[in-house]
Amino acid sequence: MENYICGKLGINPNYIRGIKIIKGKMYVTLNMKTVTIPLAEAKQYVRENCHFCQDFSSEFADISAGGLGLKGWTFLIIRTEKGKELVFDAARAGKIEIRNANEEPKSLEMLVRLSRKKASCN
Repeated sequence: MENYICGKLGINPNYIRGIKIIKGKMYVTLNMKTVTIPLAEAKQYVRENCHFCQDFSSEFADISAGGLGLKGWTFLIIRTEKGKELVFDAARAGKIEIRNANEEPKSLEMLVRLSRKKASCN
């Protein structure tokens, strides 16, 4: 993917501010613009081991993070007490703002659907 973004598209990685995948497209946000890449085109540059991994949501991580179609938010899955402590400490310190996943039912449904799909691929 790095060779594709940097080499083929000529994007300097120092200017990348974020990468999101939404509805079949990959959006690479730079300092001054966003480059849209069809997901079908980008998939051919994915690391080989990504094709074999069945764990969409990093099930063994204390905290997992991803976009899931949210604009301006990151979806967190907190699985352990330590993870919960870290997230809530950051919120109390004013470093992050948190909301309940029930406020974003479509993203929660997407998480479940994509996790099941990834698990059944192999």
